[in-house]
Amino acid sequence: MKKQLRVLCVCLMCGLLLCSSFSVSAASLPFTDIPEGSWYYDAVEYVYEEGLFAGTSTTTFEPQTPMTRAMLVSILWRQDGMQPFSAKNPFVDVPANQWYTEGVLWAASNGIVSGMGDGRFAPMETITRAQMASVML
Repeated sequence: MKKQLRVLCVCLMCGLLLCSSFSVSAASLPFTDIPEGSWYYDAVEYVYEEGLFAGTSTTTFEPQTPMTRAMLVSILWRQDGMQPFSAKNPFVDVPANQWYTEGVLWAASNGIVSGMGDGRFAPMETITRAQMASVML
C-alpha cells in the first residue's frame, strides 16, 4: 500500500504543480477562485471530480493556500476509498469529528504517519516537502 500511496502523491504533485492535463467531465467547477482557462483549472477539476479535494468551502478552493498535514492524509484516505478501519487516536491534537480526523487516524493506523512527537500530529501545520517525501517512502 505504501508504494501505491507514493505513486498517488507523485501523481497529485505533478498534476497540481506541473499542470498535467486530465480528461474529466465538462461540468464546471463551483469554485469562484478557479478561473476557467487558468493553468491549474484542469488539475483542480480532476481532483474535485475524483473526490480527492473538496475545496475550502462550497464556493472556494483557495489554490494559493499551502497544504496542511491534515489535507494530505485526508486526500490519501479518500484515494484509498475511505476504507473502514479501527484505530485508537494516538494524537492529543486530533479531536473527534473534524473533517480530517478519519484521514489522520487511517494514516496513523496504516503506518503512513507517526506524528510530530509528544503525542502531536499538528494537523493544521503546513506540510513540508521533507514531510511529504517521508510519507511517500
